[in-house]
Amino acid sequence: MQSRFLIAAAYGSMLASIFLTRVFRLFTVADVLSVAAFVCAALLLRIRWSQLEAAEKTLVAGALVGLSGVLVKLVLAALGIPDVPAGADHTYPGLTGSDRLFMHIHHLFFNAGFLLYLIAALLMLLRKFRA
Repeated sequence: MQSRFLIAAAYGSMLASIFLTRVFRLFTVADVLSVAAFVCAALLLRIRWSQLEAAEKTLVAGALVGLSGVLVKLVLAALGIPDVPAGADHTYPGLTGSDRLFMHIHHLFFNAGFLLYLIAALLMLLRKFRA
């Protein structure tokens, strides 16, 4: 029962993140919701790995990939790459092309994590139709 809540929270946060990004252009809020989606799915690791089904394992893998993007961004920020003022976005005039790339590198990991979420959802649907 608890795993169903975590899965629903993960997918709900993911969909809200995508919606806020595409419709309202609220990137910071969407990033927070993305991280929340990944944390919800990562909490499935409290259940023994052997007890998770293939779809749940794929969901956890997506969460770990997505969260690794946050880690990469933190490491780059700790190294001073890029040297971008806090709160600057992609329109900041002092950003070069590589600065913009480093500033948004975590989105590559978020998108890969969300792709694994999509695969997990397809596996869940396939399991449901087989039953």
